[in-house]
Amino acid sequence: MTAGLLLRPMEIPRDCEGVARVRSACFPAWPVSGDEVAGTEARRPRDRLHLAWVAVQQEEIAAYGYVEEPSIAARPGRIRIRVLVAPARRGRGIGGALYDTLLRRALEAGATELVT
Repeated sequence: MTAGLLLRPMEIPRDCEGVARVRSACFPAWPVSGDEVAGTEARRPRDRLHLAWVAVQQEEIAAYGYVEEPSIAARPGRIRIRVLVAPARRGRGIGGALYDTLLRRALEAGATELVT
């Protein structure tokens, strides 16, 4: 199922094209480019928690996810977790493995309430 799966923090700009492919496959009505992903990451407020991770399998980004403090309805301890898995890679435990990693990061950051 998750053989050969590597979970690691997202690297910019290295991972931006792969993340764009996953995002665009998950939301085909709203495709994005690697440059757009890089721009979005560069504009994130540095005073808010945002930890982006990728799941790499067979040298390809299979999933992308992040932990962040939401900007809307924010309050201490409220943390959002998002996970996107490429449609062709679903059903193999990749999303669950990435979610578990992000959940640990959220708890380490002091999460008392999770928003998905």
